[in-house]
Amino acid sequence: MESLLSSKKQTKINVSLDDSIFYYPVRHHSVACSYHLSKIIEQYKPDCILIEGPENANDLIPILTHKNTIAPIALYYTYKDDKNLIDKDSDGVGTYQCYYPFLDNSPELLALRLAQDKNIKAAFIDLSYAEILISCTKDKGFLQKDKKVNYASDEKLSQDAFYKALCQKTNVRDFNEFWERYFEVNGLYQNSLDFIKKMHTYCSICRESSSKEELLEDGTIARESHMAKRIKEYAKDYKKILVIVGGFHVQGLLDATLEKKAPKINKKNENVYAIRYSIEATDAINGYKSGMPSAGFYGKIWDSLLTCDLDEAFDSVILNYIVQIGRKLRSKNENISTFDEICALRHARALAELRDKKAPSFFELSDAILSNFVKGEATLSNLEAMRILQDLTTGNKIGQLSDVALIPPIVQDFNNHCKIFRLKIDNSKEKEIALSIFSKETHKNISKFLYQCNFLKCDFAYKKQGPDMLKKTNRSLIREIWVYRFDTTIESSLIDASIYGSTLKEASSFLLEKNIKETTSAKDGAHLLMEGFLMGLGNISDKLASFMDALIISDGDFLSLTHAFISLNSLYEWQVLYNEKGLYDYKSLQHRAFNKILEILPSMYNVDKSLEQDVQHACLLLYRFTDNKDFEKERLELTRIFNLLIAHNDINPSLHGAILGLLYGLNTNYQEMIKYTITSYLLGTSAMVLKSADFLQGLFYTAKDLLLIDKEFLRQIDTLMQNLSDDDFIALLPDLRLAFSYFVPMETNRIAKEVASLHNTSRDSLLINGIDVHEYNKIESIDAWAFEHLDTLEERAYV
Repeated sequence: MESLLSSKKQTKINVSLDDSIFYYPVRHHSVACSYHLSKIIEQYKPDCILIEGPENANDLIPILTHKNTIAPIALYYTYKDDKNLIDKDSDGVGTYQCYYPFLDNSPELLALRLAQDKNIKAAFIDLSYAEILISCTKDKGFLQKDKKVNYASDEKLSQDAFYKALCQKTNVRDFNEFWERYFEVNGLYQNSLDFIKKMHTYCSICRESSSKEELLEDGTIARESHMAKRIKEYAKDYKKILVIVGGFHVQGLLDATLEKKAPKINKKNENVYAIRYSIEATDAINGYKSGMPSAGFYGKIWDSLLTCDLDEAFDSVILNYIVQIGRKLRSKNENISTFDEICALRHARALAELRDKKAPSFFELSDAILSNFVKGEATLSNLEAMRILQDLTTGNKIGQLSDVALIPPIVQDFNNHCKIFRLKIDNSKEKEIALSIFSKETHKNISKFLYQCNFLKCDFAYKKQGPDMLKKTNRSLIREIWVYRFDTTIESSLIDASIYGSTLKEASSFLLEKNIKETTSAKDGAHLLMEGFLMGLGNISDKLASFMDALIISDGDFLSLTHAFISLNSLYEWQVLYNEKGLYDYKSLQHRAFNKILEILPSMYNVDKSLEQDVQHACLLLYRFTDNKDFEKERLELTRIFNLLIAHNDINPSLHGAILGLLYGLNTNYQEMIKYTITSYLLGTSAMVLKSADFLQGLFYTAKDLLLIDKEFLRQIDTLMQNLSDDDFIALLPDLRLAFSYFVPMETNRIAKEVASLHNTSRDSLLINGIDVHEYNKIESIDAWAFEHLDTLEERAYV
């Protein structure tokens, strides 16, 4: 690789320990960069260390370097653009967030810790997050869409033709393998100054692939101009300054010229917090663009380097992973022996030697596991060893902030609840908890807490099983089973939600009230009331229930009102079930919703086909509710409206059948009308015939028993079907299949038996027993002949 780099124009960046300003290039989270940085700090002995990072986080440096702070940690930046400085075409207020993570092996965090230990001045010198955003052109830099937003990005080191050529020349699979071989492994064995020169050369060549226009658009030049300005200012007060920045920026700092000043920002709209982070989130496999794959593996290498020499550090980590993977595979009854583990270690060492690496590292470990632990062909079904490798080398460690950290109250509230409820959040593994919500008060409170987290969009937990009031399913279950997992986005989500309140309950209450007041849909309003009840905010829900009256009056959507009515009924039932009945009269509210539904129902006669099944279902629910003593007085009015609907000549045929089925349930005298109507469809005009299957679908949805108990009706349907032409029958067949799908297999067998008896035969004789082999071969030959002649015809047509 050195010969390849030497063939390119060498960097002009001077590397001398005698310089008053020493530029140290890094790749974020690089073990090799951190290893040599510690040596350079000892040799160069700076009196000031300046680090690439938004300068409005300087006040948080003592928290990052506190002895009780445990990495992974991150700086979480937020900005609320109320003046539309970023998106001038926006009508609303834009909100922006990003992370700046630190691991133990991050050069920036190492520099801050060493600066504190040696009493050296240390500071971040980059533009604030908001200023970086403003300096970017739309869809460029930090404003790129559909990408995980992180402050420290190494993308520019691996996105040009030069790196691709390097990978090809050095016979590596991708940039990460190239980087590991020549920097993370072999780079560790180099003299520190030689390593830095190689870094400068590689990064300078990568920079040549970016035009000035690109660097202006993504904010790079604005950032470098600001950092260069800060370096000059610090140079007035300090004699030896160590500047630690991403390798891509060093040449830019040396060439920087002052650019125009960024617009003034309201500092109240810009915030930065120190938060816990997970090593999993810093892994490049999970989309983190500044990360290296398998962050946990390189973290182990760093830990080993602190206690071992170079050769032993790599060898011990590789061996430890091989043993762990072998043990886990044996626990899963995989046939992995100690000899397989010995072979894997030898394989990794041999690969390193073959690839001209000073020691085996991650890619040798991965290849050795694949070759020695995966028996037979590598398929999805037998790659358990590789899945275990990925889990172990990614890791699940969660960081911890010191007690002096200014943790927002809502995050403290979350942590306190997790402690009280014994929810483990010290790693990122998924955990399961079963809650007896009807018998244990503590379990009920945990459920409420988890619903509050979901309402605030923390993505902390999801309900795997149990009664679902919102979806109105599994009501017979008495336990909830939740799966929860701590993730780095939880605390940032809570910080974002802190504008609504200082505790989860307070924020949920405020947001619930805000959402109900803003919604225009009765369905959404009722759904929010149910969410409030599940979160344990029944008193707030009662207070806000009065808004539902206004929504019911103003909402003219039949389906929205029906959903609201059902939700209000569920809310009332669950209040009784939980023994938490509120003060508001929900029954009266339900009656008002029901009456509004009845007002709109007559207009639904010609409902669009895409909504017909929803309206059918709504009519069925209304019919069932009038069986309830609380709504039995409304049955007479519902019957009157049903009769109005079927009186329309252009009524939707599916709805026509469904309502006639419901009327038949109210009064069996409607059976004659049903028989007359189906005859009208099947013996009417061709347009009417094509609607008959839809009519039967609606009828069978609400009154399928009619076909099972009335043989005359079955005979009538059979006769009418026989009178259909072949073309009409084929056209109706898909919808007929849907109509008969409401019958369970036992019922379809019964119907088949009855139909067979009408034709003086048995059910079995109606079944197709297969096709004769000779007949099948004949059909195949005809098929082949047709294909051959079709090809000939196509060729002639083309000519």
